[in-house]
Amino acid sequence: MLSENLNPKQKQSENYILPEFILNMKLSLNWLQQILDISQIEPLDLVNRLTLAGFEIDSIEHIGEANENKDVILDIAVTANRGDVLSMLGLSREIAAIYNLDYTPKLSNGNFLLRNEDLIQFKSLDNCLFYSISILDDIRIESSPYWLREKLHSIGIPTENNIKDILNYILVEYGIPIFVYDKNKILNLTSTTDKNPFQIQVNTHIQHLDFLGRNSQEYTIENKALTTQINDFPISLTGFIETYETDLDSSTSSIVLEIVIVQASQIRETATNLNIKTEKSIRLGRGVDLNLIQSAYDQTIHLIKEISNGRVSAHNYSTKLVTDPRFISFSHSNLINTLGPPNALSNLDKNRIEQILKNLGFAIKQKEPNWIIEVPSHRLMDVEKEIDLIEEIGRIVGFDNFSTIFPEKNFFNPFSIRNRIIKELKLFLLTNGFTEVVHYSFQDPIYDASSSNKILLINPLTIDQKSIRKSIIPNLLNSYIYNFTQGNGSLAAFELGRDRKSVV
Repeated sequence: MLSENLNPKQKQSENYILPEFILNMKLSLNWLQQILDISQIEPLDLVNRLTLAGFEIDSIEHIGEANENKDVILDIAVTANRGDVLSMLGLSREIAAIYNLDYTPKLSNGNFLLRNEDLIQFKSLDNCLFYSISILDDIRIESSPYWLREKLHSIGIPTENNIKDILNYILVEYGIPIFVYDKNKILNLTSTTDKNPFQIQVNTHIQHLDFLGRNSQEYTIENKALTTQINDFPISLTGFIETYETDLDSSTSSIVLEIVIVQASQIRETATNLNIKTEKSIRLGRGVDLNLIQSAYDQTIHLIKEISNGRVSAHNYSTKLVTDPRFISFSHSNLINTLGPPNALSNLDKNRIEQILKNLGFAIKQKEPNWIIEVPSHRLMDVEKEIDLIEEIGRIVGFDNFSTIFPEKNFFNPFSIRNRIIKELKLFLLTNGFTEVVHYSFQDPIYDASSSNKILLINPLTIDQKSIRKSIIPNLLNSYIYNFTQGNGSLAAFELGRDRKSVV
């Protein structure tokens, strides 16, 4: 499970950095074994192979004492471009490709229930790529069965009740976020009855709203953030968290299930503007595997019927998920020229390459004269060019299987006159007691007095790093002031950078 926790509202002046580049997910090998046969794979070998394939293992934990309860938990760092592996099924696909195992998960391929527009009506879903909502009655809220609690506890997820535990289980296994609300509380909050239809809208909120999340934290919504409303009452900050007022409790007898898919960029922008991240928004912001939505929904309904005796009384959905296929021309000779000499690639013939691509979900549409590869929907966000395909093959084979080629020695001075001057200047300052500081190349727009030629970032790291700096002086002054206010006295520091076409 991801290691980040929900972040409450923070002041605009705080230098709060949202972690964007590395995420962590915990992998239970016992859980993995139920999806993929890894009985012949040693945990340490799996760790090494995953590391060579681009997944850093932060920690290994052994839990349980009895043979039947023993488990190994891997804490895996996942880069931000690999949202497809923020699930057990996604990681299983990668491991199957690494070991060339048969990966055929049992997934349903049915259709969503028929639309019921008498009870559920869509008023405005312009911002949604996909939206599904279901009403389930005759729900029993109680403790989850042992097998479900054990799975969640093994990866550090606290259990609460059977419904929420089921949704957490689906989130981890499929990577599909599903939101849940108490139906009767919605009826009370909107002053409606069972005879009145639910009118759903997902809109950009343009008025001030103090939103109380399910985590009891309050978030101030001004604009740009999407909210989901039923009969004009905001039930959730779309893609992030449900409102506290619709939370489930022991008296809940009817629930509303919601699946919402919006543009990943919209989720990331809201996360930055409001300083909020949740387990669900992290996956939506990285892009979920759209092919798993149907299976995740079917499994959710099945488990709710089995564990809590619930039944579906109404359902409706809307979809705009039309993904244009992406085809990439791929050359075997370019692969050889990029990854190494032919004598280092004896285990990488065309049949092996084809098997790797198929194991990763890529489809080969043509083989002559060049291969034409179709990119699967779950990799559309990060595989765009031939070099990306070459990287995929290289990491699955293992870069340790390629020979190391040292560059030829260069007898010429590689440094320009400018670089040599900077090097001497830096050495002079360091030997005279100065400390070199290095700041981000971004700054708050308030430090740029001129409105022209201001370059703003679409997705800044923090709220006070929205523009590319035009001067290094504001950052130096901020560091000096911070150091002085901490009681450290004057700061003898320097930074080398460009400022008004000169080195400062």
